[in-house]
Amino acid sequence: MARSTKQIEGDETVHYVSPRAKRGRKKAKISVPMTAMIDVTFQLLIYFILTTTFRQAEGQIPGTLPKAGSAGADTMERLKEPIKITLHPTGASNEAVAYEISGEHAQITEPAALYQKLKERRESGGVDSPVIINSRRDVRWRFVVEVFNQVVANEFKNIAFQNAT
Repeated sequence: MARSTKQIEGDETVHYVSPRAKRGRKKAKISVPMTAMIDVTFQLLIYFILTTTFRQAEGQIPGTLPKAGSAGADTMERLKEPIKITLHPTGASNEAVAYEISGEHAQITEPAALYQKLKERRESGGVDSPVIINSRRDVRWRFVVEVFNQVVANEFKNIAFQNAT
């Protein structure tokens, strides 16, 4: 067996090279694993399809105008006069609130009493009357939510919020 020397990178000299090494190795081909990429792409596509919510485009609110002469002057007057509920903070650190309903002279301090007053208004004016919840910035949010809950419990449909100055 003959020993051969082979020059390898730089000044290194190898004294013995095996026959297998003499035959040379084939260079590995570099390839991109397309199967994995396609799998990930389809998984993302399926994810986005399943999590998308389809809804009507914004700005298209269905509505109809009343026919001429269908609403009486009494009904139109009620629609013009909203029920305005104003919240006034009470106590040293605004830990309580007083409710004032437009057209009422007394202030209400209990949610149950507010519910009864709104019930009376609903029976006299209907649930189509607009309700405006008016609160100052220093009123605690839980009181505003309580008023909203009482209005919804009385089945009013047209509810708006307003900040008092």
